[in-house]
Amino acid sequence: MQLRLHIPADRMGDVVGDLGRRRGRVLGMTPTQRQTQVVAEAPLAELFGYAGQLRSLTGGRGSMTMSLDRYGRAPEGVTRAVLAG
Repeated sequence: MQLRLHIPADRMGDVVGDLGRRRGRVLGMTPTQRQTQVVAEAPLAELFGYAGQLRSLTGGRGSMTMSLDRYGRAPEGVTRAVLAG
């Protein structure tokens, strides 16, 4: 999935760290006066509940949009876990 996040600059480290834990990857950042727009990608399976987590990380000041970017191969560990049931 492609994510477009609008987050306060002072919460940038928390949000980027959380994206990393969700196998996300930051593609770009555009700072504005009060917020930073972050463009990132992450697997959909890792994003369930992310809107609530983003609100928590930003004190209710962050927002996001999400759209399908592409399909990709899952890492071997994830594939094995799914197949094992």
